Amino acid sequence: MKALKCKNYSSGNNIEIVDLKIPTPNDNELLIRVHFSSVNTGDWRIKSLNVPRGFRLITRIFFGLFKPKRPILGTEISGVVSEIGNSVEKFKVNDEVIAMTGIKMGGHAQYICVDQNSTVMKKPINLTHEQAAICSFGGLCAYDFLVRRAKLNSDDEIMIIGASGSVGSMAIQIAKFLKSKITAVCSTKNFEYVKNLGASNVYTYKNNEHLKTDQ
Repeated sequence: MKALKCKNYSSGNNIEIVDLKIPTPNDNELLIRVHFSSVNTGDWRIKSLNVPRGFRLITRIFFGLFKPKRPILGTEISGVVSEIGNSVEKFKVNDEVIAMTGIKMGGHAQYICVDQNSTVMKKPINLTHEQAAICSFGGLCAYDFLVRRAKLNSDDEIMIIGASGSVGSMAIQIAKFLKSKITAVCSTKNFEYVKNLGASNVYTYKNNEHLKTDQ
């Protein structure tokens, strides 16, 4: 199989295409043929070692002192189950799935094995693989902050800064589902996109331009 390998820490061209053996799933794992995989901020930070001041040493200790210990980056995937282990009960071959691999990475490859009890689920039928591959990172972050921690509800008002980004886009949709009143902040070019996601009020960063919607 083909995979993208991060050779070292660098902001330059440090990614190469390599040939690897297709992995064999353990008893509790699925082998997924990856249709799409995203590139998000986590991949970029590990690739470039561009992390907040004071975190470089911690990042190197955790992810590899001189180069990434897990050189195949990629945390979000969408694909089709190609093979299952002997103990897998939740999925079957040819199921369309999405998965979040987290710090295990490995998504930038044609195949990947994931545990059936990890962050993996059947792909919603109304999403293409391309759309589904970018939902996990932003969706899980937004859900964690808004639902688990803030316990957002219909009586709340929320301002979402960076509303057109991965987390922001999902935050608007979750807040809209919970019937909260949403004020969003984004660039002018993303006004219509953010409005269509469900924001009640939209402001720009630069000139405080305001769009009142009928949401």
